[in-house]
Amino acid sequence: MQIVILDQDSIQRPDECFDYSKMQQLGELIIYQNSTPAQIVQRCQQATVIIVNKPKLTSEIIQQLSHTQLILKAGVGVDNIDLDTARQRGIRVCNYPAYNTELLAQWTFSFILACANSLQQYNKAFKQGLWQQSLYQFPIQELAGKCLGIIGFGNGGKRVAALAHAFNMEVLIHSNYPDSTLPYRFVDLNTLAKECDFISLQRQLSTAFIDMINTEFLSQMKPTAYLINTARAALINEQAITQALQENKIAGFASDVFWQEPTPADHPLFHLDNTLFTPHMAWGAFETRQRLLDKMADTITHYVHNQPFNALT
Repeated sequence: MQIVILDQDSIQRPDECFDYSKMQQLGELIIYQNSTPAQIVQRCQQATVIIVNKPKLTSEIIQQLSHTQLILKAGVGVDNIDLDTARQRGIRVCNYPAYNTELLAQWTFSFILACANSLQQYNKAFKQGLWQQSLYQFPIQELAGKCLGIIGFGNGGKRVAALAHAFNMEVLIHSNYPDSTLPYRFVDLNTLAKECDFISLQRQLSTAFIDMINTEFLSQMKPTAYLINTARAALINEQAITQALQENKIAGFASDVFWQEPTPADHPLFHLDNTLFTPHMAWGAFETRQRLLDKMADTITHYVHNQPFNALT
């Protein structure tokens, strides 16, 4: 069995050394640092398993994969894989929504804490020598007693809610699967928008939820509230959030994901003081990525031995 990794550079730095031994025991492991669309079909002619992060596996490409039986997405979002064509070809596609739960929640709360403490502004003022002038200049708030709204209540949403509970925050949840046994309030979107001091997006992306955070939603938020996104950029209407921030309709926006990645340096949101961005790194800890590789090796093992495993197709 041949296992091909198409873009190792997307999941590993040159100075890092992951343990691939579990995969190597399963078959011939071939690793490419990067793969262009023109290279994918040639490189995967004999591949039983393809591991991919960034490159797009279009319908045209998948139709030419004569030996492929399994496609593993090194991450969560599968918008770069044509699932319909894979399903038609009998190719199983897997993703890994739970591998980065801990880091995702940690990253989300790092945003919440940075916003609550105005860390970015105080750091900038301190480095400019404005020690005395900056005292109390930027708002600081205790999280205890504040209200956090979480949209989406999968693995990440549950972990973020638990952290918020530990900070003595009130937690409001918008989910298709409310659970009255939990110490949180399950509410509709309008209630969540109106009552929360922080709103965190934890929902997976689907067509139905594109632009769910739009002008109407943003207009209902408190002017002192912050929007946090560690899910998918397309959940938020780009024009609507840009206008809301430019007009100070909300207090701020922090996001680990963007509508175009890599992002143009001249994007209008980059010039605003009420924004905080990181380059899609809420999965970037070494141990998080090693866990992802181990989970993919487990999937291949289950496939080889005809054991059940979770798949999208």
